[in-house]
Amino acid sequence: MSRSFVKHITLILMASIVITAFLFTATTYAQTASPLDRPIGWASEAGGTTGGGNVTPVIATSASELQQLVKGDTPRVIYVQGNIGGDYTVGSNKTIIGLPGATTGSWTFKGSSNVILRNLIIKGNGADGDAVSVTDYSHHIWFDHLDLCDSTDENLSIKRGSDYITISWCKYWFSRDGGHTFGGLIGHSDSNASQDAGKLRVTYHHNWYSKGVTERMPRVRFGKVHIFNNLFDAPGNNYAIRCGYDANIRSEGNVFVNTKNALTLAPPLQIPCSRALMIYL
Repeated sequence: MSRSFVKHITLILMASIVITAFLFTATTYAQTASPLDRPIGWASEAGGTTGGGNVTPVIATSASELQQLVKGDTPRVIYVQGNIGGDYTVGSNKTIIGLPGATTGSWTFKGSSNVILRNLIIKGNGADGDAVSVTDYSHHIWFDHLDLCDSTDENLSIKRGSDYITISWCKYWFSRDGGHTFGGLIGHSDSNASQDAGKLRVTYHHNWYSKGVTERMPRVRFGKVHIFNNLFDAPGNNYAIRCGYDANIRSEGNVFVNTKNALTLAPPLQIPCSRALMIYL
C-alpha cells in the first residue's frame, strides 16, 4: 500500500471525525461546556488563563447587574441568566458563564487580562461594530462555546497588541444578507507594527463558520495563529482564511465545505507568511 494512499485515507477519516462532532453539537453549540474545562493553545501559555479562579460564584439576571460585576480587576465568577441584552466592558480576572439560553449584547475587552467568557449567545454591535472586540494589549482571554451573530462588522476581532487568546467551540453566523458580514480580524492595519509585532498569538479550534459569513475567518496581520479542527461551511462566501502582512498561520485538520477559497494572500504581501492547509472538501 503506497504512502500517498495511506495519507489520503487518513485525511478522509480525520475529516469524517470533525464533521461528525459538529453534527452532534450543532443544535446546542453555546450551552455544552463544562465549568471544569481549561483552555488549550495560546491562552494556556505564559502563565495560563484562570479567570476568577475558585471564588464564590454570583448570578447576574439583568444587564445593569452584569455591567457592574464585570468591571474592575476583582476576581469574580459570574453566571448569566436569561436574555438580558446590554453591552459590556470587561475588566480583568473574570470568569463569565452563561446558563442555558443566556443572551447578551456586545462585549469589549480593552486592556483586559485573565478572562474566561463561555456559553453565551452574543448578538449586536459594540466597539467598531463588532459583537466582541479585544483591543489595547488585552491578553490571556479564552472565548468558548459562544454563539456569535449579527454584528455590523466582525463578530469577534482582536487587535492593538492583544495576545495569548484562544477561541474554541464557537459558532459564527449572520441572519441577514449584505453589509459587513465578517468573521473577525486579527490586527487592524499593516502600519501597526509598533503594537502588533510579536503579539496577536491566537488559537482557533473546533469553531463553526456558518450561514451568512462572507470572509475573514479570520483575516490575519502580524499574528502567530494556529487554526485547527474548524468547520467552514458558509455558502456564498468570498474566502475563508486570509493571510496578511507579516502573518504566520498554521492551518491544519480543518474542513472546508461550500468554500470559494480556503486560504488567500492579501496583496501586496511584502513579507511572506507560513501556511499549511491539510484538508480540502
